[in-house]
Amino acid sequence: MSFNDSRVVAALNSLSVPVYLANDTLAGEEKATLQAIHREGFAKKLSVGTVHCFLLAPDGTLLDTIHVAQASPQKILAMIEREATALKIHSGKPLVAPLPPALPPTPKNGLRLHVVARYLEKKPDGSLGLITGAGGNWSALPGEDWPLFDAAAVRALLAGDRAVAERLVTHFYPPTENNDLSKNVLQALEWRAEAQPAGAIRLSGSLTLKHSFYSRDDDRRVSADFVGYAKGAQFMLVTTRATYNNQPFAIAVQAV
Repeated sequence: MSFNDSRVVAALNSLSVPVYLANDTLAGEEKATLQAIHREGFAKKLSVGTVHCFLLAPDGTLLDTIHVAQASPQKILAMIEREATALKIHSGKPLVAPLPPALPPTPKNGLRLHVVARYLEKKPDGSLGLITGAGGNWSALPGEDWPLFDAAAVRALLAGDRAVAERLVTHFYPPTENNDLSKNVLQALEWRAEAQPAGAIRLSGSLTLKHSFYSRDDDRRVSADFVGYAKGAQFMLVTTRATYNNQPFAIAVQAV
C-alpha cells in the first residue's frame, strides 16, 4: 500500500495537509465539499470516484486525481512533487503532529479485545498461508478492531451468553470496503463456554454471518469455526476454519 511507504508518508506530511474521508460516514459540509470536488473532476475530465486520491491547491482548486488501483508509491510521489514544484511549496513540519489512533480506556475488570483478520491463500503444498504475492494490494493487509467489554459482559461471555457473544463475532469478517457493523446479519451462532480445571474456560463454536463487501447488499457470507481459552485477564480465540464468499481467511482475538 502506498500509504505504508515511508517516502509517501514523508511527502504527504511535509508538502501537504492530508485529509482522510470515509464515504459511509460523510455528512453535511464534508459531503458537500466532496461532491463539489467530484463535479470539478468531471469538468476537467479527471478520474473521479469513491476510491480516489484528490490533490487540491491551497485555495481548494482540484489539481489532480488518481484511482487507488493506480496509486503506486511512485505515482503518488510524482503527483505530489510535481504540483508542489508548480505551486512553489517548500517542505515544512506537519501542521498536526502524527498520533496513533486514540482508544477509549478499558473498563475496570473488563476486557479490550484485539481482533485481527487476514485473508489466506493456498500454497503449492496445499496448505493455507498469508497472502504474499499481492504486490501491495490491500488484501495482503490485516483488518483490525478493538471491541470493549465491561465486567458484566465478560462474565456473561464466559458463561456462554449468546447475546454478548454476538457483539464479539459480528467483528468476524476479513478486510472489505464495508465496516458498518450494523449492516452485518448474524444468521447462525453456536457459542460454547466450558469450565476447565484451575478456573479456565474453553471456548468453541461456529457462525454464519452475512456481510456485504460494499455498503450495498451483495449477499456474501462468512462461515467459520473457532476455539479459544480464557482465564482471568487472559483471552485468546482463533478460527480453525473460515471462508468469506468461498475465500479462506483467519481471525485471531487476544486481550490487550
